[in-house]
Amino acid sequence: MKTKKNIPGETTIQKSIRLMTELMNSEEGKKSRDEFVNKYIQKENMIASQVERFWNKHKDNLDSIIDKIVFKYNTKEYREREFKIGYYDPRESLYDLLLEVAKVHGKELTEDEYEAKDQEMLMFTQHIHILGSYEIELVCGQGCYVHVSKIK
Repeated sequence: MKTKKNIPGETTIQKSIRLMTELMNSEEGKKSRDEFVNKYIQKENMIASQVERFWNKHKDNLDSIIDKIVFKYNTKEYREREFKIGYYDPRESLYDLLLEVAKVHGKELTEDEYEAKDQEMLMFTQHIHILGSYEIELVCGQGCYVHVSKIK
C-alpha cells in the first residue's frame, strides 16, 4: 500500500483518518476485515449452539441446574482454587452462558417491572432477564459481570 506521507495543511487526525481509510480499502485491509468478520460469526454461532444445547438439556430442570451453578461459584473451595491459580476474581463463565440462555429463552423485565425495583440498586444494571425462578442481571460499571439471584 503506497500512501503520501504528508499533505500540506492536513491535521494529525485528518492524516490518521486518511491512512486508516486507505488501509481498509487496500487488499490487505479487506482481507483483515473479512477474517475479523468470519471469526466473529464463528464465535456467535458457537455461543448460539451452546445456548441451544444447554436449553435442550436443562429446560425441564432449570432451577436445579442454576442452584448447582450458584452453589459452586459461592463455595469457599472454588474461590480459593481460582485465587491460587491466579484469578483475583474467580471465573464464572457459566453465568455468562446463563445470561445468553436468558436472553434467548427467558423473559426480559418489562419497563413497569423494572421501575418497581429499588432504583438505587439498579444504577449500573444494563438489563435483567427471568430464567426459571432466577433473575439474571448484567451489571456494568468499570467492568461488567453477571449477577444471578433467586426471585423472592
